[in-house]
Amino acid sequence: MKVILLTEVEKLGGPGDIVKARDGYARNYLIPYSMAKAATPENIAEVEKQKQALQAEVNKVREAANARREALDGLVVPVEVGTKDGVELYGPIGVAEIVKYVGEAAKQEVHKNEVIISEGAIRKVGEHQIVIHLHTDINATVTLAVSSTGEQEAAPDESAESSESAAPEAEAAEAAPASKGE
Repeated sequence: MKVILLTEVEKLGGPGDIVKARDGYARNYLIPYSMAKAATPENIAEVEKQKQALQAEVNKVREAANARREALDGLVVPVEVGTKDGVELYGPIGVAEIVKYVGEAAKQEVHKNEVIISEGAIRKVGEHQIVIHLHTDINATVTLAVSSTGEQEAAPDESAESSESAAPEAEAAEAAPASKGE
């Protein structure tokens, strides 16, 4: 199906472009979300008249994305979490937590659909690169510096455990023969 794009659509084109899109994608996504119109002669003439206004709107969105990129790019976000052994986290840090941490550090709103974690959920202490996809070709890279809070489960001391478990068994062994014989 041929459509006229009203906004910039990733991997398709910019406003005013006449492109061929799959029927389902055009009918179920592009047209209902006002990203495109069917390429009829009337719509083509209408969009040609509005092309400069559409381009100005896209430039405004692009400038806002560039401003956000300047604020986010190179940002290092320190995160302290509990760990099992000083390296492995109790629970993974996913997209929702990243949105919260980055939003608080940058003092601006970050959406879940903008966060790209190439390695999946974060499960270990260290520095992790997170990509924030702000516009079709505008990305910011944020470093999440994950560290341990120092609260770890203490591994029980084996020598103390073996002496504690041996004492009740020895007492039970001494008491058992005395009661059997008499």
